[in-house]
Amino acid sequence: MYGKNLIKLFKAINLLTQPPGVTITQLQDQLNTSRRSVYRLLDTLKELHFPLYEEKDESSTGKKWQLDEQYLTKLPDMSLPDLRLTKEEIILLFFLFGRGTVFKKTKLEKYLFSLKSKLDVFLPDNLKSEQAIAKLDDIFIPYSPDLKDYSGKEDILDDLMDSIVQYKRCIVTYYSLAVNQDKYFQIDPLKLFEHESGLYVFVRVVKYSSISILSVERIKKFTVLESRFEYPAGFKPEEILESASFLSFGDPVTARIWFSKDQAQYIKDRQWDPSREIEDQPDGSIILSINASGVFDVKKWILSFGSSARILEPANFAREINEEIIKMLKNYTI
Repeated sequence: MYGKNLIKLFKAINLLTQPPGVTITQLQDQLNTSRRSVYRLLDTLKELHFPLYEEKDESSTGKKWQLDEQYLTKLPDMSLPDLRLTKEEIILLFFLFGRGTVFKKTKLEKYLFSLKSKLDVFLPDNLKSEQAIAKLDDIFIPYSPDLKDYSGKEDILDDLMDSIVQYKRCIVTYYSLAVNQDKYFQIDPLKLFEHESGLYVFVRVVKYSSISILSVERIKKFTVLESRFEYPAGFKPEEILESASFLSFGDPVTARIWFSKDQAQYIKDRQWDPSREIEDQPDGSIILSINASGVFDVKKWILSFGSSARILEPANFAREINEEIIKMLKNYTI
């Protein structure tokens, strides 16, 4: 069924390129379809941004439809939109291919090579030689000294991307560095991103309704459920990545942290997960409640404030920081 519709679409494009245009009745006869289907085809072409225009048919009281000639390139038997790429578009594509080294050693790598080979159709004649393509490859160096290995993770990546596109809830089996064992929880996968030659994913942990960041390489099992989720209002991952002074990639942790008066405004001005809460204290200090990822990174961040910050909850988190401070004191005993 889809194949027949596609053939009709291409036939319609070819008819619309022939001067002086074509009427609805002529399209109907040539495509052997209904008048309603012809209008649907024209609507499809408009949605695909084909420059269609109509003008009065001098031989009748009707109208003729035609495609703008400047938009078209001729093939042996038909006309198609001119999809040749500009120099700037080509350079940008090869830059993006270089960024694809994160998929090295995986089955997905072959699709990058396949995509590059198909580009030949859209390249200008002066860039179709092997020498010219090799030169394009040399413009950007795909430098990835600590490239992470995602071979064997293709199915997980495929399911992860599908669930993001379809807003499907998932159950993840995730290796926790903090407790050195697997953890199981439901997530709403939101956005994939690359950081320091690795792939990470913003997720909402269903149990806590909090935004966390998971490392794709530590996802051991990924099960897509039938239930769907609503994308969290106010969640702006680009702003988080641009404004955060630290990014923590690890196990979800919920914490309450006290900050002194002199640090209060700095903390208030920072971009956080929308679920964060700040409690103003009578002396000007504040208590921040936050859902974050990565116990080690958060611990390191709290310690960077010295005596201006103190972890209140959870208790085991506070004990860990206390133990760390004792170890630090031993290192500086004079």
